[in-house]
Amino acid sequence: MNNNYVQTWKNKSQHAFKLFSADIQPAGAGKLPPADFELAPNGETALNWTSLPPNGDGQTSGYLRFWSIPSTPNLPGSGLTFGIKIEQDFIKGEPQPYKILTYVGSPTGNPNSWTDVTSDFNPDYNFFVRGEGFIETYGINVKKLLGPRASIAVTIETLYQEPGLTQLVLPFAPDYVEEWVNESDRGFELYDSDVEAPRSEKPTHVVKPTAKSTLQPGGTAILSWSSVIPEGSGYTFGYLRYWSEKPAPGVIGGGHIFGVRLEQLFAASLVAGSTATPWPPEVKIFNGAPLGTPLWEDITEQLQLHNSYTFVVQHKPHNYSVTVESLSSIHFSRCAVRVTIKNA
Repeated sequence: MNNNYVQTWKNKSQHAFKLFSADIQPAGAGKLPPADFELAPNGETALNWTSLPPNGDGQTSGYLRFWSIPSTPNLPGSGLTFGIKIEQDFIKGEPQPYKILTYVGSPTGNPNSWTDVTSDFNPDYNFFVRGEGFIETYGINVKKLLGPRASIAVTIETLYQEPGLTQLVLPFAPDYVEEWVNESDRGFELYDSDVEAPRSEKPTHVVKPTAKSTLQPGGTAILSWSSVIPEGSGYTFGYLRYWSEKPAPGVIGGGHIFGVRLEQLFAASLVAGSTATPWPPEVKIFNGAPLGTPLWEDITEQLQLHNSYTFVVQHKPHNYSVTVESLSSIHFSRCAVRVTIKNA
């Protein structure tokens, strides 16, 4: 009996994505898109193939990879690509549960460094990729479709874009954004995250990684939210913290974590019925043991003076550097930072 596989892609963003590479194994099991294919805004495409179960052990797979940031001429390794693969193993001719893998990374990175996200579906799976703008990011949603086939639907949507880069009608632009980029050689598991905002009838549009998710090498994580200005006093904050060194099993209080926090206070107005006065937003970092008094260090002044701040995170056999950059001016209505992790 033949096994059928389908990836259906829909581009709901206003950005076109050029094909980087595509593959189906075994060769000839399906039709690949042309090398110059481009997934246009509001466009759709599909990757289909059929594979006969082998008599013994074997595997079938198929993927599409697109550019999210085009390469720069005469700069090898520049740009960013993302992709999704369906893969199924056969043991003695018997099909095993199919897997879904993602790729976010350099065009010259290891082509086999796909991340298996099959167990992360709940009920679907979301990840993010950077675009060309300073804070241009796209959300990728992957859904498993019911039926006898190994079939998924992939949707690309604009998460947010730099204000003023386009005249198009865009989705909401969150007031607070942390964009985490892992350019190191290892993944980092999320320790915790939180977002608090004054209560309002309007949703705060919170976007954050799933609990205990791993920020893979070459990957991106997003924390973003919006907040109303209350009539009385109040505050809003949000943060992500990751493990750099996990303690041995059974050890309580050990290990090392690091994180970045955005927060803003609102002072009550003296005029009845008026909204509160927002104080300047603050950017803080955490770098230490997970238990005990959480000591957040305020780096707002350094960012205002230098637009970036770098600190070192402990890890064996080598440390990591974490750079926090201002992506928009830290003013009363918006605060956006990029957090980049690199080998120290």
